[in-house]
Amino acid sequence: VSETFDTAAPSPSTWLDKQFIKIEEPASIRYEPTGNSTAGWQLSLEDSAWKLAGLGKNETLDASKAALAASALTSLSFTDLGPAEFPPSGKLIVTAANGIRYTFEIGPRESGDVPLRLSAELPENPGEGVSLESIQQFLDRTFLVPGFSLDNLAIERSRLLMPPPPTPTPSPTPVPAKKSKAR
Repeated sequence: VSETFDTAAPSPSTWLDKQFIKIEEPASIRYEPTGNSTAGWQLSLEDSAWKLAGLGKNETLDASKAALAASALTSLSFTDLGPAEFPPSGKLIVTAANGIRYTFEIGPRESGDVPLRLSAELPENPGEGVSLESIQQFLDRTFLVPGFSLDNLAIERSRLLMPPPPTPTPSPTPVPAKKSKAR
């Protein structure tokens, strides 16, 4: 016998090709957490720079965190197939430069993994180099993705902002020393 199959395992998770959707050119990214509308956010790529919708007067987008969110979309992978049903904890909506709109329904993190279900709006002609079949194979199925892969995406809006500058503390006014009388 030339092959003993020592590495064969009965678990389908070991047989799966773990490559997942890779969104190379996102044009907008929106996160909608379930039950907390103030924590949601939307980033849009304008003139090669990410812009955060609804920035307040004293708020500044941390460009490095926006870039991390966008780059996280290029390296998604999964560990296994997930449950058909799960309680939603949020939704991530990504529109790519080629017009494909991806919607990721996100479940709660359990044992380090997060259930994720993908749906997409696919244009008839998404452009050169895009295989609709490669996208369709992931639609309407639940996958377990490593929780760390969403650490820069499924976050509250406040984590995309630069920390506020420290407020200056007033320095105490020096009190003149009392002159002592010579004896």
